[in-house]
Amino acid sequence: ALVIDHRGWPSRADYDRGIATAEPPNKPFYENYKLFTWVHAGDTAKAVQSLEKLAGETDSMGLPDDQRTGAKVFALTNAATVSLHTGMNDDAARVIGELADVLRANAKAVGTEAFSGLQEAQIAYYEGQLAAHRGDFAQAQSLAEKYKDLVAAQKNPRKMENYHDLMGLVNYLQKKYPEAVAEYRQADLTNMYNKYHLAVALDSAQQTAEAHKIFKEVADWNFNTVGYALVRKDAIAKAG
Repeated sequence: ALVIDHRGWPSRADYDRGIATAEPPNKPFYENYKLFTWVHAGDTAKAVQSLEKLAGETDSMGLPDDQRTGAKVFALTNAATVSLHTGMNDDAARVIGELADVLRANAKAVGTEAFSGLQEAQIAYYEGQLAAHRGDFAQAQSLAEKYKDLVAAQKNPRKMENYHDLMGLVNYLQKKYPEAVAEYRQADLTNMYNKYHLAVALDSAQQTAEAHKIFKEVADWNFNTVGYALVRKDAIAKAG
């Protein structure tokens, strides 16, 4: 859970203590949670810069290849999420490019077609978000369809959740609010960031009672993820 200091922000000192005692494979992941404090404090540019720097530093941490790749992907996906959410599209493009390089290198190391497809699907998902935020909805739609094709052979019943999340964004940014609601309802609603966006779409579609209920649920969640760091203040305000 979040530990909040007198400013209403998570305490970096508490995260420093946790990082100092963590096992080496966990340190870069705990460092991410510390860096989310910049998001809570409203300095998202600092958060992106620090997360990118952390991703680069994983090469010198002495971690096995799989753990180093996992840490690098985690930091870059968090940096991409912050950039996209806050309209830092040029930063998002750079970070997503870095993420794509890591994912493709990992796919090459694993060397299977199935795993490569999963990595390409993840890249398409982030590139689709960037296209949507830039207003290129045709490209965003095309990347959503690419994502769908890449995951089609999976037996995972939840394989389409990211597709619906992306399509929710595409519709919402075009002010097609009922369509956005329908898509977001099929996204991963165990993710409070997605749930927040369902509430925003509901509110825009004049379904205010359900929206308010979800805003309160998000506001009360109180665990430190990058998505929650981005929406916490607004969810609390909208929950009243």
